[in-house]
Amino acid sequence: MKMITRYIWIGFLTVSLFFVFGSAWAQRSGNTFKKIDNKEYIGKTEVTIDQYITFLHVKIMEYGDTSELFKSLLPDTVVFKNSYGFSFPIVKKCSDSLEAFMERHPMTGISYQQAMAFCQWREANANKFDRFNVWAYSLPTKADYEKALEYADITQNEYLSPLQLKIKRRCHTIEDATVCIVKSRGGKAISGLTDNVAEYTQDGGLVAGGANTKLKFAEANNGHTPIGFRLKATVISKK
Repeated sequence: MKMITRYIWIGFLTVSLFFVFGSAWAQRSGNTFKKIDNKEYIGKTEVTIDQYITFLHVKIMEYGDTSELFKSLLPDTVVFKNSYGFSFPIVKKCSDSLEAFMERHPMTGISYQQAMAFCQWREANANKFDRFNVWAYSLPTKADYEKALEYADITQNEYLSPLQLKIKRRCHTIEDATVCIVKSRGGKAISGLTDNVAEYTQDGGLVAGGANTKLKFAEANNGHTPIGFRLKATVISKK
């Protein structure tokens, strides 16, 4: 019952998610996205573990946790555990320290198709809540990464390093179940473009991760590199 209540709360609080993940409002204010062109924005950091889990919880509300559609969105749990040393906690109660960890670390263990599904969900959310613009969400192209370098903080963080985020949590309790809405803000610059986890590009290729200081594109994974992803948002038209 507690877990069901948690999902109901998440469904009820979905309206708040456009603040959590960078809605059209957040894009304009620069909290989560950085403008790289006239109508194009790119995520200041990669998508976090916490953000992907919230996406899955909303999909449980839509499909049910035994549906094939929902199961197709689950990460490779072996890859995830090899990355972080703990099991992917989709339906488990987490300690405060583990939740804080997941709010600041990049999601990994997902496929290109799963990253694209997350983009589609974010696009639907943005277009639901923004009264002024029509948005398209996608993965960045190679050209987007090159443009974003102008606004990037170039570091040399190893794979699976904490993301440069400012976190605020607002928690709600009902029938002994607690749900926390997380507001995350990136720094002034885009981070992790050349380092940390590798990232999927729109064409299915990769930007190499690790402690690099330059963009390195690859066609396929070497089997050992943790892969995450970041979002691109584009204004398509006015409503």
